[in-house]
Amino acid sequence: MNQTLVDQLKLGIVTLNFRKRDGSLRKMRGTLVPELIGIETYSRNTGPEHIQCVWDIDKDEWRSFRWDCLIDFEPEQSQRAA
Repeated sequence: MNQTLVDQLKLGIVTLNFRKRDGSLRKMRGTLVPELIGIETYSRNTGPEHIQCVWDIDKDEWRSFRWDCLIDFEPEQSQRAA
């Protein structure tokens, strides 16, 4: 599932549902498409293997989630056929 999600994030925007460290649920629209990221550096997308950094489209900031806390994900409509 990890590589499938990363591939989708590189294609466009993906809605991610995961559990935060405090136990609350979080829904985030994220991407790894350089043209959609609001800053020039693209180096923040690496880190420990158990954590994935993504660009949060709605907050316009880097955010991360733990792979073991991911509940599900859904690519936005426009990239599903890609």
